[in-house]
Amino acid sequence: MLPMLAEICKQLIDETRPQGPIGPLAEDEEETASSVDVLIPTFFSFPTMGAVISLGFVLFAGWYIGSPISTQTYPGVLSGGFASLFGGTALAIPFTLGLAELPRDLFQLFLSTDVIVSRFGTFVSVMHYATIALIGTFAIDNLVRVRPRRLFRVAFVALILFTVALIGIRAFYTHVVVVPYTMDQHLRGLHNLRAPQPSTVYRPDSESETDVTRTGPRLLAEIRDSGVLRACYASGNYPLTFFNLDGELVGFDIEMAHRFAARLDVSLEFVHVRSKQDLLGGYCDVFFNSLALNPDRAGFSASTAPFNQITVAFVVPHQRRDQFVTWDAIKAQG
Repeated sequence: MLPMLAEICKQLIDETRPQGPIGPLAEDEEETASSVDVLIPTFFSFPTMGAVISLGFVLFAGWYIGSPISTQTYPGVLSGGFASLFGGTALAIPFTLGLAELPRDLFQLFLSTDVIVSRFGTFVSVMHYATIALIGTFAIDNLVRVRPRRLFRVAFVALILFTVALIGIRAFYTHVVVVPYTMDQHLRGLHNLRAPQPSTVYRPDSESETDVTRTGPRLLAEIRDSGVLRACYASGNYPLTFFNLDGELVGFDIEMAHRFAARLDVSLEFVHVRSKQDLLGGYCDVFFNSLALNPDRAGFSASTAPFNQITVAFVVPHQRRDQFVTWDAIKAQG
């Protein structure tokens, strides 16, 4: 592309020169050709406007993950990012993400969007090289003139267009393309996987729940003889125990309770657990609730064998992750 761009720049410069004697004009053309042939390759290694535009991804990435970059950090992030562009965007974007204290893993998102952005960046880069070649050549010939009125007009029109574009895009995605968040409704719309056992649910705000009392824990034979299994539950524990949009008590733990009652061939009464004493006083026969095992809970209740094992994790800022690699490093922080 560069040789073709240099030839076009030379043609544009020649069109602006007045026709004169053959001798001086040939010298001017030779000087013009040498200027263009030097300026374009020289500035080829410098970051172009197309590459600088790619730094806007860092600002977008902060907004995308809900951690927008503060305006106080703009100068450091942009200056550091511009300097790193000498090594290309593949090095500049991860480095700038680190300066902005954003996860470097977002670089993968940049690669997926760069398929489109890089084409636009190439288009802007061609304009960038051509501008340097033209202005540089005319500056060598002392033909550059600053016209404030024209510069102000171009800047004013650009500002108006930029403002209209921002407002238009915001209005378009606010009123035309409306994509509301619906995953919470999807979760609350879940139902039991299998046909549930006959059951009575005492909600936390139900007055009849105060009438549910027991004199003490019951044996398995007593539960079968009564035909009713009383199960405690803790509501609002998504996705284990919660009320769906239809007011039904559902969730993983509730599903377990129904299948357990089906094996005993009894119906269910769900009562809301209020405190630890409810479990000790026979308020319910069984408590289906996914809880982590710890010494405190093992002291007052018996638990089944764990059906799942998970790993303890720390949720920390990305730039501090190296401080939580080992237990010694964690303890050293006090």
